Amino acid sequence: MKLSRRTSLALLTSAAIVTASVQSNNSARACTRAMYVGADNMVITGRSMDWNEDVYSNAWVFPRGMTRDGAAGSNSIKWTSKHGSLSCRATTQAPPTHE
Repeated sequence: MKLSRRTSLALLTSAAIVTASVQSNNSARACTRAMYVGADNMVITGRSMDWNEDVYSNAWVFPRGMTRDGAAGSNSIKWTSKHGSLSCRATTQAPPTHE
């Protein structure tokens, strides 16, 4: 779906406001979510990673059309992704150091 110039500008402005408000608050201890609900059930969601210590995060980009499964055994649900996605995972452990 192609967004109009006005909608794109509104989304960018909203993202900038959320980012600025999060960065101005040094006491943030959790992630912040911003969600836009548009025409035809279009939903755009973004989430920041505003911890003030290293959470040893990893990010993965998954393309649309990727075959997936629930990884819960033989009866697990299977699907092909309709959209691409970005996934981030934070751990509670530091990665191993190589000396």
